[in-house]
Amino acid sequence: MNLVAYDNVDSITDKKRSWIDVRRKYLYTRETTYRKYVSFGKRFDADENKTVFFIILTDDEPIDRPSSKTIVTNNGCIKIGLKGIWDEAGLNKITTQYLNVFLKSNADADDGNVYTLVFNT
Repeated sequence: MNLVAYDNVDSITDKKRSWIDVRRKYLYTRETTYRKYVSFGKRFDADENKTVFFIILTDDEPIDRPSSKTIVTNNGCIKIGLKGIWDEAGLNKITTQYLNVFLKSNADADDGNVYTLVFNT
């Protein structure tokens, strides 16, 4: 009897979309255009009674909030570190190795983009 087929194997359901590597605390995406700097924002949504997190990608380093540089991997993904919002967004409670997410575009401009981080539940 082969029990390997019954092991819980974490997999990325769709590599063309965005996903979070929970162990390394990075977001990988092909859904956005490359911008040099990333920062985070948050807002409380009274309708849904939860805090909404935003990923802000800019060409110039923002002066009003902490930021970090984005990285492009060898396979063309944009790699964004999530350590700045990890605990506050509740990502520390995830038990799988990978989590697919959706980046909803909120604002597009010549020098930056804003995306809402939507978790697939």
